[in-house]
Amino acid sequence: PAERTSSADAADAEADPRPAAPCRVLELFVHPLKSCGGMRVRRWPLDPLSGRLLYDREWGLAGPSGTLLRSTAHPRLALLRPELDLAAGLLTVSAPGLATLTLSLPLEEKQVHSRVAPRAARSPSSSPEESLTLCGEECYGAAVGGPEAALWFERAVGVPCRLVRCSRARGPPLAGGGAASIGFANEAPLLLVSQESVETLSSALRREGERPVGARSFRPNIVVGAPRASPGGTRPEAPLLSAAASGAEDGWTALRVGGLRLRVAGPCARCSMVEVDPASGARHGSVLRTLATYRRSHARINFGVFCELERAAAERAGGTERMFVEEGDEVEPVARSPASPTTP
Repeated sequence: PAERTSSADAADAEADPRPAAPCRVLELFVHPLKSCGGMRVRRWPLDPLSGRLLYDREWGLAGPSGTLLRSTAHPRLALLRPELDLAAGLLTVSAPGLATLTLSLPLEEKQVHSRVAPRAARSPSSSPEESLTLCGEECYGAAVGGPEAALWFERAVGVPCRLVRCSRARGPPLAGGGAASIGFANEAPLLLVSQESVETLSSALRREGERPVGARSFRPNIVVGAPRASPGGTRPEAPLLSAAASGAEDGWTALRVGGLRLRVAGPCARCSMVEVDPASGARHGSVLRTLATYRRSHARINFGVFCELERAAAERAGGTERMFVEEGDEVEPVARSPASPTTP
């Protein structure tokens, strides 16, 4: 009977005239404030030099010692909801029990779309540059928003802190000199995860009697996957492509997203940040342990991949070309390594 069922399924699949579902951008997130809530956007511009989404991880909250706060130690950060209005040049941040904070900040794209020296000049209105610590590494920023903003964030987070903006380039060097800033991002301009990999993890968590998680727990910029079922439907609109299979992104080395070509810079090694519920700040407790059962590579637990705009495209753009990523963009792997998908 098993063989007959398998043969019937194969015949049904062969007879199905529907095309295979392409892998697409399912969700797109910008994280203006390091370690705070993400901002889902339908369409967003990229900086053509660094390849990051504009103003992603541009700001952070620094404690009295200059260390950038992280939600692992300060879970109330997850409750902060930043929103950027590019046209108005406004950053608004909401938090439970507080009036919304509205800051008028310089959001001129020319400041981001330019080659900046490692010691980038600050605008005349900036506070003095200071040395900061990000995940144990030195970086630089300048306070913005004034004492009123600092007081607001202290009330929101529960500890003394101040809003800072990244003030030195932290990206790879560019041909012709200078560098492009990736803000307070840890390693690379873009972080990509697949929905299928998230669902595989959630299935493993359920088998252990634990709560499932969503893609937001991994603070991605781009979530990719195959289209879901039609509303009210009982079958997927089309079979999943191998490109959208769980863990398939591990083997990608280059991909097209819409009209852009990205290079995979490497896997994202995970830490206890993935335990923080992005909606409540509560600690999950089982995510990293479960990932370790099937996603460990030597001393690293990898999930998702870092991406960057191909340098040739960035250099040709010269810092002036408008580039966008949009939910629904088709995602096509154009180069793969021998790595195979990893599942529990």
